[in-house]
Amino acid sequence: MIENLKLWVCGGVISFFVGSACYSGETPGSGIKEGVEKTIKACEDRYTSIKVLKEKLFTGLDAKIKGMKKPGVLSLPKAKKEYQDKVEEAALMKKAFEEIFNDFSRFTNEKIEIRTAKTTKELKDVIEPYSSNCTRFADGLVGFVDWALTGKSAKGYDIIYKDWLAHAKKGK
Repeated sequence: MIENLKLWVCGGVISFFVGSACYSGETPGSGIKEGVEKTIKACEDRYTSIKVLKEKLFTGLDAKIKGMKKPGVLSLPKAKKEYQDKVEEAALMKKAFEEIFNDFSRFTNEKIEIRTAKTTKELKDVIEPYSSNCTRFADGLVGFVDWALTGKSAKGYDIIYKDWLAHAKKGK
């Protein structure tokens, strides 16, 4: 979750806690709206940094392929197949990244519901998933880039990334 926006118990009522002020009530006040805008801005900033990582991924995968010795006409079929498999794997990684990134883009742009929430409860119900999804997507994509370029990931995440590749492969 984004640090600026948390739930807090104020006077026995679950409320938003932004900075050092506690807010409850039906209509979100200016303090809570400011916290929400900071949450949206933080997500947009993460989105921008992921766009930069996309270029790093694509450039890195292309460099890996260029760094391999391309089999010649007289090369063994096994060498040709290994090279072709690596080329296809790089293309699949790019496709998987694009699919997840497109989902991230779509949901990052869905801010109208957040900005038009009329009550504190409505706002809470839309900002929490937005913030959580932003963190989840951004962290996942950063990890995917590291895994795609180095082959190493945090424990267990390689299973998720392999699922992303399988999903991208089905979508051919």
